[in-house]
Amino acid sequence: MCEEIGMKLVIVLLQGLALLAQTPAWTPEQTSNSVVQIAVAVQTPTGQVSFSPHGTGFFVQVDGLIATAAHVYLAAVGNIDDQRAGVLVARRFSRTERTRWVATPLDLVSVDYAHDVALLRLRAPDPLWQTVGGIVPLQMETRDRPVDNARVALRGYFGADNFPIFLEGSVAGTTDVGVLGEQELLIVLPIAPGQSGSPLISMATGRVVGVITAIVPLAVPFNPQPLQSGLARAIEIEHINRLIASLPQ
Repeated sequence: MCEEIGMKLVIVLLQGLALLAQTPAWTPEQTSNSVVQIAVAVQTPTGQVSFSPHGTGFFVQVDGLIATAAHVYLAAVGNIDDQRAGVLVARRFSRTERTRWVATPLDLVSVDYAHDVALLRLRAPDPLWQTVGGIVPLQMETRDRPVDNARVALRGYFGADNFPIFLEGSVAGTTDVGVLGEQELLIVLPIAPGQSGSPLISMATGRVVGVITAIVPLAVPFNPQPLQSGLARAIEIEHINRLIASLPQ
């Protein structure tokens, strides 16, 4: 009798351990305080501040270091040049007090145009970030690229919306990009403008495996406007890891 009870306890324990192994150590909700909107802030003649969003970035260090796509940075700087006014900022709204927001000027730290990645940093510490969720760095993947059909997701801004959304997809393979034939991941994920620079996150580990760089359009004969193919491109996170490793200690 005792042996039977003991065997049942062992089975229950093993079942519990198996359930724990299947439970992810992270939740999508945790990523909402890791991303920021990359925007240009302009003060109007009336003293109001308007914002022109250009993409998404995400914290990679607690000191305010942010990773994004290089073309997001270039588009924002081009906007400042065209208007002869403006400041590049990282911006976020509070998810609990939805009218509360913070925006802090950014400085360029490092950039790799060949792989479309850049590092920016908050110009100065601002305690107001704690009122909008704080600065929560994402963990970077350091192993091989994700395999085909691996489940992934992004957290990024949809156009000029004030709150980032979470979208799930899967890895479809790789594709060559540019004259140098650099490889990028092909992702089954219907992204939209504003989500360039978003972190591509492994659903299995919660770690960042890439940075969203582009929508893949679908060309249709006799149609001048390309259609949404349902595919996106992402550069592998190794290029962000390399930039971070090259920074002075």
